[in-house]
Amino acid sequence: MQGFFVYNHIHRWDEVMADLAGWIRDGKLKPVPDIIDGFRNMPKALAQLYYGANVGVQCCSVRGQVVALYYVAINITGLFLGPTTVGWLSTNLFGEANLRWAGAVLPLIFGTIPLVLAPAIGRAYRARLSALELSRS
Repeated sequence: MQGFFVYNHIHRWDEVMADLAGWIRDGKLKPVPDIIDGFRNMPKALAQLYYGANVGVQCCSVRGQVVALYYVAINITGLFLGPTTVGWLSTNLFGEANLRWAGAVLPLIFGTIPLVLAPAIGRAYRARLSALELSRS
């Protein structure tokens, strides 16, 4: 078997996707999910994907609350600070002609805050979940 770089054949993307979808629908191709559980294990899942240690389709299962919290934090922070930060970055760092770079850097700046807080939020979430499970029993 020989590997290939998919972007060398990007012109055939639609054709290949149609063929794959048909094979899956007809049962000729059965994707095998390789699921790793938890937000903390995402780096491990990515490493397995790049090292070829996974079998089938590499997935990482995370609780919806963690992902929702991340997006809420980004959206609220971006709503209040986004336009001001983009203006400051484009004026002082990237220049007026490169406004797109200021907009592209914004998620990196504000997305870091929830990621840094994620371990503490995860501990609080697990503690509350344990307390709820104990109260039910």
